Amino acid sequence: MTAFWVWLGGAAAYLVLAGQLSPDEIAAAVLLGGLGAGWHFAVMHDGARTFRFERPALRTVGTSFAGLPGATLRVGARLAAALVRPVAGRRVEHDFHRGTADDPRDRGRRAVVVLATSLAPDSYALDLPLDEETIVFHALTASGPSRDPRWPS
Repeated sequence: MTAFWVWLGGAAAYLVLAGQLSPDEIAAAVLLGGLGAGWHFAVMHDGARTFRFERPALRTVGTSFAGLPGATLRVGARLAAALVRPVAGRRVEHDFHRGTADDPRDRGRRAVVVLATSLAPDSYALDLPLDEETIVFHALTASGPSRDPRWPS
């Protein structure tokens, strides 16, 4: 049943972003929603590793999407400033409680944090060291310290 909701959400998101309801766009939405559902099934049912995504993961993804317009404006201003003077990004290390390697909830949480960090317009994950309680990412704009080391993005 979850795969159905993934399919429906993916198809709906595609149609919203496409901005029109033509037969071609509807067919593409059905196909891409199906690909998303297939990816979801493959990830969730991988025999070697299982992932479990909890409600805070959905909140993190929702917060990331809600912050996209502001982050896009900040990055646009930063890139426009690069036309006038040199601008550099920076390497940022945030505290990050990795959890255990065998817990599916911790695996899911790590996956969501890396994905949310990497899909943001102003940052991407560089490293998630196995032996440290940090996440390292590259940032174009300044960000405040994380309030929760379980969800640093």
